[in-house]
Formats: sequence, structure tokens, C-alpha cells
Amino acid sequence: MTNDDLRRAYADLLHARPAVTDHARVPLESILALVERRGTEAARMETLDRVMVDRASIAEFELLRSIAESQRTQTRASRRVSVIAAISLAAAMLLIAIPILTSRQDPVDAVRDVAPASTLISPPANASAGESRTFRWNAVPGARAYTLEILSDSGVVLFGTRSADTSVTVPTAIRFAKGTDYQWWVVSEMPDGTQRRSPFRRLTIVTP
Repeated sequence: MTNDDLRRAYADLLHARPAVTDHARVPLESILALVERRGTEAARMETLDRVMVDRASIAEFELLRSIAESQRTQTRASRRVSVIAAISLAAAMLLIAIPILTSRQDPVDAVRDVAPASTLISPPANASAGESRTFRWNAVPGARAYTLEILSDSGVVLFGTRSADTSVTVPTAIRFAKGTDYQWWVVSEMPDGTQRRSPFRRLTIVTP
């Protein structure tokens, strides 16, 4: 699967999406930009905040992100999967999920029902080179493993690893430049196969 495939999946979702007047719904183009890590960190964080308080937008975000993650996995493993089947399945899941998720209109319930993700602890947003080597977060009850991703300001993954612990020390081969902005998050893997993603956190190295 390629970026063109993801764009076609986005077009199918846009076609399947019913007309809505609810201002809480996040535009699909904004959700796609978040999945593709396009735009500034501030814009992506604003979109993510809006997504997380709207149940239907959460469903669309998860579907598009699942397709994007499938692309990366298939590229690494050199596997071929039918693009048409993947898109059709995603569109069918969306058509089933949206009526269920939008049946309740209480925005307070929408926020309360979002499963908790890890709370990121350290390093701080403005850190020294030494502080930036170890990343820590709170445990999610029942999680069987965690995936840490550190990204450049443009959204490129600089380092990623899976761990059963709630802390990871970055290898010395990974170097962070002073004054450069990075961002990181943690994905919690649950026993039922679902994932819980923390919000992004900024990291800037202020001292060498």
C-alpha cells in the first residue's frame, strides 16, 4: 500500500460519511493530515484534541491510522495485500460504527467513555541532553506492552521501540540537536488487541 492508497481510502470514507451539521465533527482532511503527520505540531495537537471529544471523529481517526500503520508494516515485511479489500472493509466498518457512535449526543459522555491512555512523565518539554535519554510514562492498567515513538518536528519517526516496561533509555546512537523541536508519544497495547495512544508531547534540547 502507498500514500495514494491511503488517499483513496480517505476518498471512500469521505463518500461514505453522511452529511452532518454537528460542529463537533472534525473535517476528514484535518484527520488525514494528523494521520500523515502533516502541518505544524500545534495544528496537529489542536486537531487531536478536537478528535478526542467527538465519538464519530475518533472512529474515523482510528480507521485511517490503522490503514496508515498497515502500509508501514507491509513495506517493512514486503507483503502484498489487496488494497480494494482493505478499503472496502474500512468503509464497511465506518458505516456500522458511525450510527452506533453518534446515537448518543451528550458530549460529556463522549469524553468520559474515551479509554485512558498513558500519561507522559519525562523528559520535560525543555530538557538537557542528559535528561533526554530516558523516557518515562504511567502504566495503563491491563496493558501488555507499550510502543514509544520519537518524531522530528516534520513528523518523521526518529526512534521507535516496544517494551513491557514504562521507561525506555534511548541508545547513544540516537542524538538530539540543541534547539531542535521533537515530539513523542506512547501507544499502549491491550489484551483484546486494541491500542490506546497518548497525546503528543514536545521535547526541545536546551543545553548540550
